[in-house]
Amino acid sequence: MADGMHQVNLSTCDLEPIHIIGRIQSFGWLLSFSSDWIINHVSLNCETLFGVAPADMVGVPATQFLSPEAMHDVRTRLQVLGGAATVERLFEVDLLGDGRLFDMAVHASGRSYVLEIEPHEGGAAAIS
Repeated sequence: MADGMHQVNLSTCDLEPIHIIGRIQSFGWLLSFSSDWIINHVSLNCETLFGVAPADMVGVPATQFLSPEAMHDVRTRLQVLGGAATVERLFEVDLLGDGRLFDMAVHASGRSYVLEIEPHEGGAAAIS
């Protein structure tokens, strides 16, 4: 095109996956894991929550980072999770077993399960 503009081919947009693990809001954290609970992706800011470098979390069971209570709650929600478009929400979960409360959403993305985490609105999950 003579004016320097590039033509956009929209015919391939329908081929792109809709549920792509990507960025998360700055006030939240994201991790995904396989059906056997092995972490396969984390947001870069997970170190502020879990105290471990993101690269050191990948390949490790989620059970090493989430409290038994949180694991129970997530397992329960996964059992009722419907299709790929379904999101299950959990509120006021003691994610790390230290009394700080978090709200979470869990959903399927391909062969993984994605856990989106944010501080509970009551402010009990403030990160220093």
